[in-house]
Amino acid sequence: MKNLSLFIENTTKLLPLVLGMIGISTIVLVMFPMWQQNYPHTHSFHFNMMWAFQYGKQFWAGQIYPRWLEGSYFGLGSPTFSFYPPLCMISTLPFVWLGTGKALVGSMVLATVVRAWGSYWAARQVWSAPISLAVLMMAATTPYFVLDIYDRGAIAEVWGLSLMPWVIGAGLGLTRATLSRSRWWPWALALALAYGGLALTHLPMVLVWTVVWPLWPFCFTQSFSGLLCLTAWRQFLTLGIPIYGATGLGLLSVSFFLLPAALDQSLVSIDLINGWDIYDPLQRFMVNFASGIQITEYDRTLLPHFWIPLLVLGLTIIVAVLTIEPSQKSSQKSSQMPTQTPQISGSIEPRIQRGLLFFIAGSLLIASFMMTSLSAPLYQLSSSLTRIQFPWRWMGVSASVLPFCFGYLWQGIPALGRLSSTALKSLPLKQSGQVAGSLLILGLMGWIMAQGLAYTRQALYNPPLVAQFERLMEQRPAFPAEPTIDPVKGEPFLGWHWEYPEGLAFVDAFEYRPMAGQGSPVPPATTYPLLEWQSGQGQIETPIWQYGRRHFFVEPDPNSDPVVLNLRMYAYPAWQVRQNGRSLSQDQISTTPDGRLQLALDPNPTEIDIRYQGTSAERWGNAISGIVILGLGIFSVWQGQAHRQF
Repeated sequence: MKNLSLFIENTTKLLPLVLGMIGISTIVLVMFPMWQQNYPHTHSFHFNMMWAFQYGKQFWAGQIYPRWLEGSYFGLGSPTFSFYPPLCMISTLPFVWLGTGKALVGSMVLATVVRAWGSYWAARQVWSAPISLAVLMMAATTPYFVLDIYDRGAIAEVWGLSLMPWVIGAGLGLTRATLSRSRWWPWALALALAYGGLALTHLPMVLVWTVVWPLWPFCFTQSFSGLLCLTAWRQFLTLGIPIYGATGLGLLSVSFFLLPAALDQSLVSIDLINGWDIYDPLQRFMVNFASGIQITEYDRTLLPHFWIPLLVLGLTIIVAVLTIEPSQKSSQKSSQMPTQTPQISGSIEPRIQRGLLFFIAGSLLIASFMMTSLSAPLYQLSSSLTRIQFPWRWMGVSASVLPFCFGYLWQGIPALGRLSSTALKSLPLKQSGQVAGSLLILGLMGWIMAQGLAYTRQALYNPPLVAQFERLMEQRPAFPAEPTIDPVKGEPFLGWHWEYPEGLAFVDAFEYRPMAGQGSPVPPATTYPLLEWQSGQGQIETPIWQYGRRHFFVEPDPNSDPVVLNLRMYAYPAWQVRQNGRSLSQDQISTTPDGRLQLALDPNPTEIDIRYQGTSAERWGNAISGIVILGLGIFSVWQGQAHRQF
């Protein structure tokens, strides 16, 4: 007996290590094929490679947030990261020393770790460590998540899926703290941080999640049947104010990105996001009730991932109805026993579990509805919804809540065993019921995980192409020089960029090209000089051409009239032009037919300084983010000191 107790004690001590090893092994199982083969050749492969290369170069040269990619469009540049969230590129920076391909792989590995860790952290607030491990395993191998990594190479969307569990976890912590009237502010800061991080991942993912997230306070209200009564609304406000407040602060904290991304869209060709039928959500519904199921061949491969979450949700609701309510009643009875001290947490936990289940069900049903033709009127009413391009992007919501369904399924096994034993008055039936239920859930988990892991084997790997891409990028002349355009020897590379003897010239995503450059040829007839006379002549001292800055002296010929210079950069209002220390008047700034910045100067010796200082929206966004972040920091320090004194 003593040996048995010692064995159990030692096993209990080793449990965290065992669980950790299983969790790490799951992540390795998912990501090892990519680490071994390098970044897969996917739809977004060439953009991700080009962006990571440029972002890393400019960041390590001193630009902390390079919104304008200097090498895009043959050196004319593009404000890509004023509109595309930067977190996916920031996450590649620790791995740049491995090469661009491996840097992208490192980002994907890091995103998988973040998703798995966040799912475990959120689940651990509700369930035991072994059950939370099951949630982690499902999160890391959810088919849509793995498909995004290996089949679509959607690095930004992958990061969006990785941050959603952290929002759920922070929401659970803030809800519990609010209901129990304990320290709520650390959880509010955690939710603000998680939601702000989510906003920097992928705008379609932020949009679809923000549609379902407002459900959260409603789901944790005591009773749906009494939502119209004053007490229920007080309960809703008690939860809604901190939840919505923390969410709002999180979004405000990243105004430096969100504000220009929203307000500066007229400055770029953003409508090209929906420029083709394949990018029109009304053409890509998973289920079309109006004319039968008519979907593309690619969408057909995703159809099982539309139905599987609904199947799992149905099973979860059945198990939860049979197990959560009995657990609640037993906890209420135990709390009424005179030998125990009443504790508010005993009455909160069933409410937490029930509320999380309501949120899972509500968000999953909304996501499924938005993937069918029944939602077509909503897309027609909102241009923002059409920007998600593919209705199946709502699978990001279902893929984020699906793993938590297995927490309820595993939690229900002992309770179902007790129910079967009580109903049939037989202990063996209890044990056999638990075994059968466990095998059923294991089989369901294995089936879903196998579908996810299958995408790691179906990926298209092309290591020589990755190596060629890296070589051609590194072969480029040092900034600000661009490869010399050679119409004879140049050829398209991957259908977008252009390969020349001196290296690769970049073409960026057309939806982020400034409106001024819509007519610029791709590729141009000749290499653009940094500066050239449009009219007039004279001397130009060796210009300073740096990331985010141009500085030069012009001494026009006295007989030159007018004096007009063309610069190798797209005209874009974020660039501030100063002549001899004063801002150049707007009537002196114009645009060439191919979109380049054109300056009309006085026929006198002139010093010109041009800096990327941001549009009005960028500057206001920076100010709002700074104020909010500073305020949150001061509040955190003040609360921390007050708590220590207490």
